[in-house]
Amino acid sequence: MKIIPKAFLLCIPIFNLFAADVDLSGWDKSASSYFLATGSESPDGKYGVAYPKASEQNPKLAKNLIVALKPFRILAVLEDDGMAAGSKRLGLTVEWTRDSSKVIVTTKHDKWDMIVGSSLVGIRDGQAAQPFNLLNAINREMAPDFRKSKAEAYNEMLPFILIESKIGFADQGKNVRVKTAACNDPNEARTIDWSADFDGLWSIAESKWLTHQLTSHVKKNPQLVQ
Repeated sequence: MKIIPKAFLLCIPIFNLFAADVDLSGWDKSASSYFLATGSESPDGKYGVAYPKASEQNPKLAKNLIVALKPFRILAVLEDDGMAAGSKRLGLTVEWTRDSSKVIVTTKHDKWDMIVGSSLVGIRDGQAAQPFNLLNAINREMAPDFRKSKAEAYNEMLPFILIESKIGFADQGKNVRVKTAACNDPNEARTIDWSADFDGLWSIAESKWLTHQLTSHVKKNPQLVQ
């Protein structure tokens, strides 16, 4: 599993790591069915991101988990469209605040480097809050503009995809900064191609966008109409 490098003020410096993920069997018997994603530990060493060893054989188990370490304990299950860090085609970005009180976990697929999951989780006194789905929050802001364009969907499940994305903490961990591009076809081979750039600042305390700007582009390709 590959950790994608990320360079934000409050994140742990994470580089391209291709070492095997940590087998937790030796840490705790209850952890024997899980791998700890390499480089995902919190600054205080108490928490990390894990995934079931059997996730590739059983897609239903393909979930990234926020866990407490020593002793091992599952704190939260992240909803990442059934795709976990154990997949060879996925890369994981994990960013913690310096005090280990919050973490952003973003999963990207190697096709188009598209985001398949991004969650924000708060931790206090060893307990995790309900994970907040950042990907859904971003998609909700962009969906009305996409529908207005009358463009074809990326596929049957996704109207559009997010690419070239940067999601990380801002303002000493109080907010989340999101910068991303989106499109319905990276190859621009649809009768109507829709693309957009989004820049937003999400307030963690208020659970709302403090600022957000969307710039979209629509290109019609009549020569592709059959």
